[in-house]
Amino acid sequence: MDLSIASNDLAINVDAIGRFPITDNSYFFYSSISIVREIAKLVVKVEDSNFLTSFSSNSKHMFSELHAELCSFEDESLAKQTLKPIRDLTFHYNIGESSARNNVVSALHQLREENKLEIGLKAGVENPLGQRYTFADKFRSDVINQFLSNELVSRISALSVNIGCLVDSLIADLVEKQKIK
Repeated sequence: MDLSIASNDLAINVDAIGRFPITDNSYFFYSSISIVREIAKLVVKVEDSNFLTSFSSNSKHMFSELHAELCSFEDESLAKQTLKPIRDLTFHYNIGESSARNNVVSALHQLREENKLEIGLKAGVENPLGQRYTFADKFRSDVINQFLSNELVSRISALSVNIGCLVDSLIADLVEKQKIK
């Protein structure tokens, strides 16, 4: 169930990215990356459970590929070096204790040198996106973008698709098992 919920959240974020102008969709992008990090932890739980025995060979193959990509939590891994700091900056809101301290200090220094704080007020926009602290969005983007490259974004995008495919395959396995009974 946890993987299904996470996959739904990921799909909602990906859809939202396409619905908003590029200047307003960064949160959904960073949130998607954060969800992928949480899914990495769920994949480890699945690996440690008896649930694996009920997978079809197709699901086992997809799970194995996803596990190989996501489930190393060593210092140089995607999960620890990129996904975790982005998740922490997106959801934990405690930048002073971030594992990305150097990135945070650099972005704070840059913000201080600009000597201004931009606030977004959009006339006629009567939703939360119409009134924002755009300096905070820029700050988060500046910090997070230090972790990303085109190659990493492509890799994370492919992982997002593979997560949805795995969950679809697992649901098909469960449906098939129900037909047999």
